Amino acid sequence: MQYVARLTLTTLATCLLLGGVFVARPAFLADLNMDVGALPQLWEWLDRERQREEELEGLQAAIEERSRAKDEVLDKLIEGRLTLFQAADRFRRFSRDFPPFWTALECKHPSLPEEERLYRYIIEYAEVALESEPRKARTVTRRLRAELEETLRGHSPFTLPH
Repeated sequence: MQYVARLTLTTLATCLLLGGVFVARPAFLADLNMDVGALPQLWEWLDRERQREEELEGLQAAIEERSRAKDEVLDKLIEGRLTLFQAADRFRRFSRDFPPFWTALECKHPSLPEEERLYRYIIEYAEVALESEPRKARTVTRRLRAELEETLRGHSPFTLPH
């Protein structure tokens, strides 16, 4: 029993001592970055950060989904199961709500029409994806550039999708 009494008295004395310090010098907690007066603002900040985290996680999931879709289209394009123009139509659909993509294309090819920018981007994307297979990269990019040139000259059955 003496142990419990001593522990209680020691705890009480410590609390009283700390309470006295805080009353005598209220800035003490702030100096330790433990200002309890700032707790409401800290809780608000924490709530905002949690919301931001949720927004960023949603954006990351959307970007990852878009990236998977691009890779799937690219695989089919490389295998010859899609034409450049079919691939462009799919790229356009899943990039429609992603303005940074269109801004980047405009910066890279400012003098070209939007459709041609997209086609050239897809050709470059395929070329980069096939860097480790230079022979295949040449064959595929040659085929894709020929498709684009045919369309630009107006001799293709494909039209530039809008």
